[in-house]
Amino acid sequence: MKNVLAIILVSMMVTSTMAAASQNETSLYSPLASSLLSSASAESLTYWNEQNLRANSSCLLSIVRSKMNSTKASALPELKFSSSTSLEEFQAAIEQWWGFRPEKFVNVYNANTNTLYLNNNKASYKNSRTPVDSLVHELVHFVQSKDFNASHEDGEYLEDQAVQVQTWFRDNYGLHIQNEDYQGPCK
Repeated sequence: MKNVLAIILVSMMVTSTMAAASQNETSLYSPLASSLLSSASAESLTYWNEQNLRANSSCLLSIVRSKMNSTKASALPELKFSSSTSLEEFQAAIEQWWGFRPEKFVNVYNANTNTLYLNNNKASYKNSRTPVDSLVHELVHFVQSKDFNASHEDGEYLEDQAVQVQTWFRDNYGLHIQNEDYQGPCK
């Protein structure tokens, strides 16, 4: 919402600045407009759209459950994204579970708090990897925990299964996912 408001404000300022310039007037707002436009543009270029990821998470969970042959139903875990969760908040939450503070924001499903943390920073994803297939990977861990009562003692098996489903998803739906906007199987 703040991005939309910033863009509307910038648009109004730019329009006002252009009108003033066309009348050979100087505008005090043009540096501010440029600054806000740069800030809004930089944020949209830096992060995958959190609202789109959140809006499609139920559908992605259905795809994961189908692939894993689960017929159970439960509400989604709480979703927290790197674009709106501070590193300090993430570190504090994970330290309680892992016993140490991760140096950076990573993708993780915390079964103890039923919270899924997803890094949606574009710089973190290379080649065909995206936060969409990473969300699928973490949803596999959610299903393992909620639907199959998986234990952490089976860590290697659970991780292998999550990677297999993630790879299957990327191979089947990866071409439908665009960098600028989520255009996956759930739209």
